[in-house]
Amino acid sequence: MRRKIKLAAFTIFAVFAIFAVTVFAQPGAASDPLVTQRFVEDRLAQLQAEIVVLRNAVAALDPNAIQSLPQIPSETPEAPPTTIVTAERDVFEVLHLQEGQMVIFGASAEFILRGGNATAITGVNGIIDITGGRDVLNGEIIDFNHLMMVPVADGRGVLIRAESWIMARGIYTIVS
Repeated sequence: MRRKIKLAAFTIFAVFAIFAVTVFAQPGAASDPLVTQRFVEDRLAQLQAEIVVLRNAVAALDPNAIQSLPQIPSETPEAPPTTIVTAERDVFEVLHLQEGQMVIFGASAEFILRGGNATAITGVNGIIDITGGRDVLNGEIIDFNHLMMVPVADGRGVLIRAESWIMARGIYTIVS
């Protein structure tokens, strides 16, 4: 009987200890980062680009409504203004892009890098390289003449590293 009481007490203590460790754990601490700084900065730039697109859409509907929208905070006021171009195409369109520009693709968009240098912008999952039969992950170089597909509209795209030409089909946004 005494042994059963000790076993029950130990079991209850172990359950509470595991619960306490789980509840009071600090995910994202310096010793356990959840994401990289570059991922956060890239994602922030993508979100700011989407905000600009939405603000422009609101301004097109009602020019007076834009006055009531809050301004986007900027930590780098000396940065040049961002140029946004959004398009949806059913056929491939040739895009001539400059270093530093980003192209963010919508769901099921397809593209082919025809010349230049570009790297992938992705989250956990990559951009599908249909030609190569693999996923291209964040920061990896996009291969020439490979048909690429973005499965979902979650901010995946490409960062242009040198003057480039991309053939794109579907929804995409160019951020300068």
